[in-house]
Amino acid sequence: MVRVRINFCLLAFVICSAGLFGSEDGNLSQGDSSLPISDSDLPITKKREWTVIVDFAAQNNLCSFADKNLLEMTRVGSSKKLNLLAQFDRQGKDKVLRVLVEKDELIVKEEFESTKENSSGSAKNLLELITWGVKNYPAEHYAVILWNHGMGTFNPEFSDSEATVESRGISINDKYDTYIKDTELKEVLEKVSKESLSGEKIDIVGFDACIMGTVEIATQIQNAAKIMVASSEIIHANGWCYDKILEPLAKKTMTPEKFSKHIVSCYQRSYKKSSFQGYTLAATNLEKIKVLNKSLSTAALILIKLLSDPKDNQLREVIKFAAKNRRLVPGYFNREFLDTYCFCGEILKKLPMDSIDKKNYRSVMALQSALEKCKEGIKDAVIHNESGPTNRRAQGLSIYFPPSEIHLPYLHNDFSKSTFWSLFLKKMLSP
Repeated sequence: MVRVRINFCLLAFVICSAGLFGSEDGNLSQGDSSLPISDSDLPITKKREWTVIVDFAAQNNLCSFADKNLLEMTRVGSSKKLNLLAQFDRQGKDKVLRVLVEKDELIVKEEFESTKENSSGSAKNLLELITWGVKNYPAEHYAVILWNHGMGTFNPEFSDSEATVESRGISINDKYDTYIKDTELKEVLEKVSKESLSGEKIDIVGFDACIMGTVEIATQIQNAAKIMVASSEIIHANGWCYDKILEPLAKKTMTPEKFSKHIVSCYQRSYKKSSFQGYTLAATNLEKIKVLNKSLSTAALILIKLLSDPKDNQLREVIKFAAKNRRLVPGYFNREFLDTYCFCGEILKKLPMDSIDKKNYRSVMALQSALEKCKEGIKDAVIHNESGPTNRRAQGLSIYFPPSEIHLPYLHNDFSKSTFWSLFLKKMLSP
């Protein structure tokens, strides 16, 4: 294996300037005296409390920020309690590296040529990365963090006119025009759970990526992970503060719930005094998602029935008002997502009780009950939530509500297929 010691006096981070990802001809540089490299082969470690695997999918315009975050990780490094692993696939380089992060140094454990199927943006690569980490660095608990651009359940083909950087799933690779769809993410994580963890779930799946904190993404990964840490809003390019997040994990025992809360709190402390005041991050207990989805589906079904009454247009106007009023219902960088809790709350608050047709009275009362259960379900599922002043009402999970038409791939996600939500959207969007 190759050991690379980090020299903090370098003005440019070593991954960019010193050739950790290869010189111009693609070979590892060994001529820089500030980076002493020696061959060493470390045995598989004994079982530790945590293994954290960070997938830096940096074959895109975020690559310089990946360098910054890796530097933060080296300030902590692995310990007797923590295996800290990272994969780097960086813009402008032909190598993909898997490294063990030690304090002030990186130990290159695997190195291979970057290809379309063998680099970030590939479900195959993500599966191999997590499988490698679990097999070689056993632990009581596992956290997998996906670092990249993100757009939740939006999965267009690259040939589509809408397939911009802002409108593709996660792990976007600009070199090969690939990304991981939400359906592929589900398959990868469930395979890891079944085959590498003997049926146990990954303790934490974190998204250091924009707009992944949705009910839909939570539904996709609920069978493979216990806790999701994600934002309903954009993530600042500087990302998570990895040194602050990882420092206590390297020194003391932390449960998955406590660690997930710590991640969220660190993110809030990082940005509360910055100019970026629209931040949101939440930790969600995925064991609670089925109950939440049942309530959302029940509410959607009742809404479909009520909206089918041609005499009653007031309810439709109430829903439209709730969806458009960003002061009361936070909407995000992607205007097609709304805060689930606030959306349900505003419909509940504005229900036109005085003008209800007698024949619909029972249905409206049932809708009230269902919307209350939706709000309770969000509060029960979200372990910890932080949001900046711009999104101060955000409660941790957003939901899809497009203003004009449904993004067709949306119909393929598990939430859409297992609830009446997409049928409710069609009803709302129909003339």
